[in-house]
Amino acid sequence: MQSELAFEDELIEYLTQIGGSKQWNYVPEIKTNADLWANVKHILERNNKWLKKSLSETEFAQVKQVINVIRLPYEAGQHYGSNETITD
Repeated sequence: MQSELAFEDELIEYLTQIGGSKQWNYVPEIKTNADLWANVKHILERNNKWLKKSLSETEFAQVKQVINVIRLPYEAGQHYGSNETITD
C-alpha cells in the first residue's frame, strides 16, 4: 500500500504536468490557510493589469466571499473571465 506522502508526491507531480503545460505550481512554503489566501491575493494582483495598487483588506474579503461559495468547477467557470464587479 502506498504511503500518504508517496501519494501526495505523485499527485503534486501529476498536477504540475497536466496537459503538458505547467498549470499548477507546488509552493512548499504554503502551510496554512492564511498562506494560501495570501498566495491567491498575490496572484490576483500580479495578473490584474488594471489594478493600480494592492487590494485593500475589504476588497480582498469580497473576493474571498465569492470564492468561498463556489462548490463546483462549473460555478468557478461562470466567474472565470467575467467582467463582474463586486460591490457592497
